[in-house]
Amino acid sequence: MFRRKLKNIRIKTESRAGSSLIMVVCVSAFLVAFALAMVYTGSMLMARANRRLEQERCYQLASSFAKVLDGELERYGGQDLEAFKLDTTYNNSFYRFACQFLEDSRYQEYNPEHPELTTFYYRHTADAGDDNYGKATIILYKENDQETDVMTGMITNPASSGAGGSGTDANPIETVMANISRFTLHVEVVAELDGMTYSYSTAYDTQVRYTERAVEFTVDGDTIYWDDDNNNWIANNGNEYDVPPNALISYKISPSFDELSECTFTKTISEGANPEAGGGGGVGS
Repeated sequence: MFRRKLKNIRIKTESRAGSSLIMVVCVSAFLVAFALAMVYTGSMLMARANRRLEQERCYQLASSFAKVLDGELERYGGQDLEAFKLDTTYNNSFYRFACQFLEDSRYQEYNPEHPELTTFYYRHTADAGDDNYGKATIILYKENDQETDVMTGMITNPASSGAGGSGTDANPIETVMANISRFTLHVEVVAELDGMTYSYSTAYDTQVRYTERAVEFTVDGDTIYWDDDNNNWIANNGNEYDVPPNALISYKISPSFDELSECTFTKTISEGANPEAGGGGGVGS
């Protein structure tokens, strides 16, 4: 009987020891699992932070590039472009190219049915060894959203400021050149960096003026020219041409880049929110 009691005591002791061991193993397993979970969570947070950083860098590349182009388009606005024809900085500027893009018929107006033919791309790639700076693509297209033809019309003699006006002695060339706005220019910058892409789009209204050589006036089928020094009309032979008061004079402006004397770009829309603020535009690739 004494041996039986000792055996029972030993069994109970071993049982308690086994239970304690199981508890230790379970606690250890939990701690290991918790540690692994923390490591996994930390790595996930780090990955998200890195991805957010990549998004921010890509956004900064796109927005910074767009701001540089915006500054270029403002650089010569409202100035007489004839004065810059021999200026190397002007001739190599994005502003000049944008003006040529608007005026040159080889660059067709945007057609949503044929975007591949009416959207134009320029891709800037960093030099070898500068991969950390990323790549940028400039996308341009122009829209003619004028419901009426602003390049032809009628004025009444004598002309006044503002196309179609009458009643005061004004230079008719200034009259027909007032408020010429044919195109909306769209500039989109697509940046690629660290496996991310981000786009930043800007739309510009444009207002232009042309030289007097681009304007033709006719009355009763005769071509006439305005002599601003003498404040009168002259015929092809150089003699004064008598245009009766209140007579209707037709005009036609033939736009071309060579005759462009002034172009002002006015920013109307910018799209490309900062990803830190929850904006869109960024895409992982």
